Amino acid sequence: MRSKANNASIAEITVDQSGADGGEFMIGTSFDDAGDGGCSLNASVFNLVNNVAGAGILTLSAGMGAGVGWVPAIVICVAMAGVSAYTFSIAGVSCHLAGKSTFTGVWTKSFGPRTSWFVDAIVCALCLASCIIYFGILGDVFTPIVQAVGSYFGSPHITRNCTIILFAGLLLPFALARNIDFLSRVSLVGFGSILYTILFMVLRCFDGSYAADSAWASSLPATLAPDLGAQALWTFNRAALVLMSNLGLALIAHYNAPKYYAELEDRSPRKFSIMVSCAFFILCIFYLASMGSGYGTFGANAQPNILLNYHPDDILASIAKIATGLSVLAGFPLQFMGIKEAAQRLLRRINNDVAAWLRKTDRPAPLVFCLLTVMTFVATTLPDIGFIASITGALLGAAIVYIIPPMLYVALLRKRKTPGDGRAWKTVPNMLITVFGVCFAALGVAEVLGF
Repeated sequence: MRSKANNASIAEITVDQSGADGGEFMIGTSFDDAGDGGCSLNASVFNLVNNVAGAGILTLSAGMGAGVGWVPAIVICVAMAGVSAYTFSIAGVSCHLAGKSTFTGVWTKSFGPRTSWFVDAIVCALCLASCIIYFGILGDVFTPIVQAVGSYFGSPHITRNCTIILFAGLLLPFALARNIDFLSRVSLVGFGSILYTILFMVLRCFDGSYAADSAWASSLPATLAPDLGAQALWTFNRAALVLMSNLGLALIAHYNAPKYYAELEDRSPRKFSIMVSCAFFILCIFYLASMGSGYGTFGANAQPNILLNYHPDDILASIAKIATGLSVLAGFPLQFMGIKEAAQRLLRRINNDVAAWLRKTDRPAPLVFCLLTVMTFVATTLPDIGFIASITGALLGAAIVYIIPPMLYVALLRKRKTPGDGRAWKTVPNMLITVFGVCFAALGVAEVLGF
């Protein structure tokens, strides 16, 4: 359910060290020589909402169903959305400070080139995990359809794993494609799918279709039927880490923050912060609605893919599943492009001859085959996308959302030209966010693994 805002490649921006605009955040570099971005404030808000609101939205009800009360869940969602918005904002401001338009460039400006591989490794692993989750959703959504087609041709015993392998083959041409810019035009499909799914879940929460004595609720398996007995207002325990990990994944698009800043029309740190605040406010409303309505309908039995809870005869649920599947199909190549580019940069560091050979080929088939094989193997071996989402959100999400942006921002603030201007206090809250990110990653992984 995630689409990228604009897939045009942005070249690394080299700026004149003498450039300055007199802005509060300047340390001697700026985007002035790069020209103005062409994306309006409203368009940037829409694109960012569409970029962030991905497959992770389907896991939030299960995170709450792990044992979190209504009030703590709402507070956690709002707080994490606020912190994520802040770190996304300072990621863009860091681009302004460094005069760079990529995370790798900002990291190099902050800490030097020797450790810049770390950012590529995080982005590669994060996009890889997202693609694995996409494969899992495709298996969940399309297996009944593939089974129906198989029954028509005399092969009714098609499993979820067979469906995933089938779609891995169907997506191969897109993974090999040199240019997938045309997929940016389907962003409305992704946004429409998100909005429809949320509205559908809210409708079913209040229309009584899954009430305890309803026909659909009575005919669902015990593990999928509504279980509202354990719901509470104030319950808060270690299970909250599962919800926080799921939200950590659902609120991620920070690796694209440099692109959004570079493409913003009349860009400035203040305007970028306004854009980010508006987008994350909308996302917070979306997430509260989906999380609360799914949990309010199915309670403790809310599945990691909440769409699996709804009855097969629920036509509106079937439409939501198909819409989600189509949106995932459109978003997968965009995520895969991020993996491929980051993997090539990592290979360049490990073995420049191999990387050069891959760059010379228009379609780096060996790398693509290896990546697709890893995704397919993991998706078929670990059918619980909730587990993958939680691990990814706790570990990689913490790194790209709570650890890296504050680290970059603090490092760049310390490089400013006028160290005695009273801005040193900004480093303290950012360092605290970094510490929170490290603790959150450790505790979240421990909780997901059952330690």
